[in-house]
Amino acid sequence: MFISKKNLLFFSSFLLVSISLAQQITNRDVEAIIDTTSLDGVYIFKAIANNKTQDYKSLSYNFSIIKNSKKTNNSSKNKQEDLFVLDPNQRIALSTFTTNFFEDENDEIIAFLLIYEKEKLIGKNRIVISEELLKLQQQNKVDKSEEDADNVDKEQPIEADYNSVEITGLVLDETKTKFGREFYEFFSTLYNQNNINGELPVSIQEIFSLGRRTIIEVFVGDVIVNRFLVQPDVEYLNENAEQTIYNVKKQFYRLKQTRDSLEEY
Repeated sequence: MFISKKNLLFFSSFLLVSISLAQQITNRDVEAIIDTTSLDGVYIFKAIANNKTQDYKSLSYNFSIIKNSKKTNNSSKNKQEDLFVLDPNQRIALSTFTTNFFEDENDEIIAFLLIYEKEKLIGKNRIVISEELLKLQQQNKVDKSEEDADNVDKEQPIEADYNSVEITGLVLDETKTKFGREFYEFFSTLYNQNNINGELPVSIQEIFSLGRRTIIEVFVGDVIVNRFLVQPDVEYLNENAEQTIYNVKKQFYRLKQTRDSLEEY
């Protein structure tokens, strides 16, 4: 049977997209939920895992809160991670973070919850809260109430719509040593300078090797794009950060090309 080059390209593109999408399916078996409330001048973030299957699950989670100041370009991060087990159809609270309201109208808070099963990402959720977003949501509620006051629930909490906000450009710090964190700082600085703003999170993971040495692995989604042995050399770490930026940009370009090829057909 003869297969044209065009059909072969389409089949290959379709297969690549199918594999990529299969790797990135989350919240199907276990749903990651972030419940957000405000009380007495603070925000309360609660990480929740919901098992939607009849199976027992042995899992791990990463729950992080990042506060960014656009005025000073400073950021702070709090992270909690641990192992846990879910019974069939069980829903449990994993962790809780409490943080103050904004000190400046340009501040924003980013929360993300990642759930892993044997190092595979199976559940994720992320939200962003900023003064600008809060004002916009309040204005939308006012506009809607003017159109149809009877259909507006004025008691609905403002955070109910946060899960619809898609956050791009996330770089996750999973390093464990001083030099691992230095690489993360080099990489995240270059990532922002290059305005990559990827649609998938970039995860920088550090694992222990033989002796006291460690290895850095960098992932775009579930795809590894760089792996190297950590050395206590600033120039070496900076060079690897530059190489990793190149690999990350290349991976995002491949994903875009694959989607564009599929859309043409």
